[in-house]
Amino acid sequence: MPMKYMNVKAAAEKWSLSERSVRNYCSEGKIPGAILEGKT
Repeated sequence: MPMKYMNVKAAAEKWSLSERSVRNYCSEGKIPGAILEGKT
């Protein structure tokens, strides 16, 4: 099954959150399967 990628900006727009919130959720493990690489 191919992996699907979404950058922070796209996730923020999709979920009506700030980019900072999405980055924080990724780093805290609150988004299942999400991996934060660098600033992306």
